Amino acid sequence: MPLRTNTTLEEVAGHLRSGASFAVLSHYRPDGDAIGSTLAVALALKSMGKPVRVLNEDPVPETLRFLPGSDMVEQPGDAPVQADVVIAVDCATRERLGAKCLAVLATARLWINLDHHRSNEDYGDLHFIDSDAPATGEIIFNLLSAAGMPLDPDIGSNIYVAISTDTGSFQYQGTTARTYEIGAQLIRLGVDISTLARQAYENYALRRIVLLRG
Repeated sequence: MPLRTNTTLEEVAGHLRSGASFAVLSHYRPDGDAIGSTLAVALALKSMGKPVRVLNEDPVPETLRFLPGSDMVEQPGDAPVQADVVIAVDCATRERLGAKCLAVLATARLWINLDHHRSNEDYGDLHFIDSDAPATGEIIFNLLSAAGMPLDPDIGSNIYVAISTDTGSFQYQGTTARTYEIGAQLIRLGVDISTLARQAYENYALRRIVLLRG
């Protein structure tokens, strides 16, 4: 079954409303879907007045630092991170969250796993895996919008980049009518897709330009 879950998005939203403190994270060496989905959830929680930490074993890639909220991402140290609820996004295996992240979050009460990879291992207390979704960003949009949770241009920009980078700018075979509908809703929300596309696909570090020139 493309949809594999022991929970519902409504139940997940309930935990986001009732949780006292949060940590949001994704796989090490994060891509656009990982960072965009992570930041969208974190910014939504922050706008609800929830304490939230954003962790990743690795820094945000230079090409994605334009994303709103990217400065929230931190690498784990040695001190435990106090979080009532941990939300792992776009990560098929618990191991890929990183040993340091797992260590500092060991005392969390509840783990929620949101992903679109068919290879997901169903880790966590609650998991919602939709392999029909071309990007985890699409699942995050569905979660926030269906539950009436905050959606603003900053959150929408992260969702747009999450979806765009995992669908090859809405070109890959897994892209559906629903994917385009979400893109349209994000535009109506005020997301500047022209600027985001330029930042995501046209801004390269000088060293990369030198390499491409050969």
